[in-house]
Amino acid sequence: MSSRRRRARNGNGEETQVFKIGTCPYCGRENIQLTEHHLYKKAVFGSNDITILACRKCHDVIEFLITTMEGMILRSFVSVYRDINKGFRKGEINGFEIDLERKMNEEDVINAIMPSILKAFKKIESRGVNPWLKKRMKNKGVTIKIKNKDEEG
Repeated sequence: MSSRRRRARNGNGEETQVFKIGTCPYCGRENIQLTEHHLYKKAVFGSNDITILACRKCHDVIEFLITTMEGMILRSFVSVYRDINKGFRKGEINGFEIDLERKMNEEDVINAIMPSILKAFKKIESRGVNPWLKKRMKNKGVTIKIKNKDEEG
């Protein structure tokens, strides 16, 4: 891979991201501008230096897959969002008091929402793949084959 580096600029002329010219490890296109992609999202996992280089096209596909996965996960847990909202209005979530004068620690929060999360997991397990995901993948032209538990061997 070439060691030439460039800085991309947005519409305001500000530097936005470091690029390299080289071969995309995914599609194999050569002498192409590569973008740096954080393997673990900074917004979720905090600052990290674990990155991969990919051409823009491959980077966009990776982002689509990750965004779809996040949507699938979050939509599967919509009942947890409802439980938190209802519980907040009642002043307690699954028996754990919400006191606006006292900051809940992370362990209290986990204990408060865990019953709702476990209930959501059971619902996912009984229903299978999220219908929203199936529809979204079909609309994007992506086909997926899901094995039923009976087919696994």
